[in-house]
Amino acid sequence: MAKSSRGGKTSYEKQQMVINQFERINRKAAWEERNPHLREETFIEKTIREGKERKAKYQAKLAKQPKQVFISHYNPNNPLNGSSSWSKEQHRDYNASQK
Repeated sequence: MAKSSRGGKTSYEKQQMVINQFERINRKAAWEERNPHLREETFIEKTIREGKERKAKYQAKLAKQPKQVFISHYNPNNPLNGSSSWSKEQHRDYNASQK
């Protein structure tokens, strides 16, 4: 077989490389089925587990902190509420009543 001018490998060698990759994947999967306690986590499984651990740690941290009281600075009786939609006459009347 003639070697290619670029890669230095014959087409047979390239095929064998691909076949070996699949065989390695299959052997690893079979080994993990026989030894589930030694199985490596996938990226997704690892991310989900770490997310749950971080969330539990954050919830524990929040439980230790005292609850903050919500203070609303909105006063429904404030006469300026809605003043941005007042007409010029209403603004004049309000300003006159404040003097």
